[in-house]
Amino acid sequence: MGYHKYIHESGRVFSLGCEPRKVFGQLPVYGRAAETVVYSRAEWPGYLAAGDGDLSAGLKVILNQTDEPWCWAFSATQCLMVSRELHGLEFEVLAPDVCPIVTGTFGGNAIDAAITSVQIPVGQPPANILPGCDPVAGLHVTNTRNFPSDWKTVAGQYRVIAGKWLDCPTFDALVSALIDGHPGVMGVNWQDGGHALCVLLVTEENGTYYLHGPNSWGLEFDSGWGSDPDRPGWYKLSERQCTALSQFGAYALCGETESAKDLPAPVLSAAAA
Repeated sequence: MGYHKYIHESGRVFSLGCEPRKVFGQLPVYGRAAETVVYSRAEWPGYLAAGDGDLSAGLKVILNQTDEPWCWAFSATQCLMVSRELHGLEFEVLAPDVCPIVTGTFGGNAIDAAITSVQIPVGQPPANILPGCDPVAGLHVTNTRNFPSDWKTVAGQYRVIAGKWLDCPTFDALVSALIDGHPGVMGVNWQDGGHALCVLLVTEENGTYYLHGPNSWGLEFDSGWGSDPDRPGWYKLSERQCTALSQFGAYALCGETESAKDLPAPVLSAAAA
C-alpha cells in the first residue's frame, strides 16, 4: 500500500502513515473511567491559566521517522517516553523500530497497533542497546539480526501497564486528559494523508483552541503547514484541523509505566552473529 507524502515548502518530503483506527468501543473511555472527567469548556480557561494542559516539560528529545511511514510507532514511543519522564522514571530514548518489527507491518498502521502489540505485551527497549538504531538521528533498523538475543527481557522493563490506556473519542476528552497531566496520541488528516501525533499541550488564542506536540520529523520540521512557529520540530493544529479523530482515534496514557528499578536486572548476551 502506498502512503501519502507531505511536501514541505523547502522541498523536503515527509512520510505519513496513519491508517483508520481498528479498535473502537473496546477501551475505557476518558470521562467514564474511574478518576477521570471531561471538563466543561467554561472550565478550560482557568486550568490553562494555571499552567495545566502543558506537558512540554516531559519532552527531552524529538524523534525522527525520516522517510519511513511509521508515525504510528514514533508518536506512541514519544508519548511513552514523556509519560515516563512525567512520572519520574529514568530517561531513555526508546526504540520505535521494534513496533514495525514486532507487528510485522513496515508500512502504515493504526494508532492502536504500537500499544496493543508492543508497548503492553512486549515493551520497548532503549535504542542504545540495538545496533544501528538512533531514532533521534533518524537511523532505523528493520530486523533483529544484530540485536542482543535477550532484548525482549530489557524491553519488558519499559512497558505500558494494561488498563492505563484510555480512549479519547472527542477533542474535549483529549483536552481534559492533557489538563489532568496525561500525554496522548491522535490521528489527523494531514493535507490528505493520515498522520499520527503525540499530544502534549493545549492553548487558546482568540477563542480558538490548539493542540501542540512534537512531530516525528525531527527538528528540520520548523515551518510550513501545521508547524508551531514558537517550537522547532513541533506541530500546532486548531480544533478544526483535528476533526478526523472519529476516523483515526485518540488516546491518553493515564498512569505510570513499568520501571526498570522495579524488575530484576537482565543479563544481556552478546549480539547474535
